[in-house]
Amino acid sequence: MNRIARYVLAAFVLGVVGLAGWRGWQWRANAKVQQVTVTGARHAAPDSLRALAAVDTSDALYGLDPLAVAERVERHPWVRSASVERRPPGELAVSVTERTPVALALKGDAPGHYLDAAGYRMPATGNGPAYDVPLLRGVSSDSPRVQSDTLRALLTTLGDLDARTETLLSELILSETGAVTARTVPAPDGRASLSVKLGRRPWKSKLRRVRPFWQQAVVRQPKVAFEHVDLRFDGQVVTEQHKREDRDP
Repeated sequence: MNRIARYVLAAFVLGVVGLAGWRGWQWRANAKVQQVTVTGARHAAPDSLRALAAVDTSDALYGLDPLAVAERVERHPWVRSASVERRPPGELAVSVTERTPVALALKGDAPGHYLDAAGYRMPATGNGPAYDVPLLRGVSSDSPRVQSDTLRALLTTLGDLDARTETLLSELILSETGAVTARTVPAPDGRASLSVKLGRRPWKSKLRRVRPFWQQAVVRQPKVAFEHVDLRFDGQVVTEQHKREDRDP
């Protein structure tokens, strides 16, 4: 009898589990998308990301492919990566990581578009705050990602800069030959910005010398005006300078 009771109990448990599984399967099959939530977006408008997701409230929640939805969301120029999660009872949660600009390319004298360290373009207008990044002249391409190896190398270098050096750079000019000239911000005491010749790549070691020169030469010598600074030669800083004329009090 004990054995029969155990069989009956086991059959009952299996029936309950099977019924629960069947109902769960039915619920998953019938669950619909009720809302699409977006997190992590500051510059990309959430509605534009929902439009790229191309998900309708009549779609079956568990019939969607999260990877396919994420790939569609990543077509937005501000989105570096996206992940999608299906949550009961009917939420499709989209989480995005946006790109970080390292330069603002100019179109003539007007802002054109931001560029990140990988060379991707982002619109300079839209949602979110503006970025205080160096201006960049000499960029002619309007493709979603810059094709020039030289320009991409420059953007990668800017992405690797420490914050204190980056804040000293006001403008970068890329010539057709691949040489770069930088301009610093004005000196705190009113002296004009410096023109810094960086030449051709690699630029990383050259840009690392900008801040030490600024601190040791510019800040500590308020009576000296620097016409330009040349960092094209390894381990050398070549300058043209003169004494500032005394100004009326």
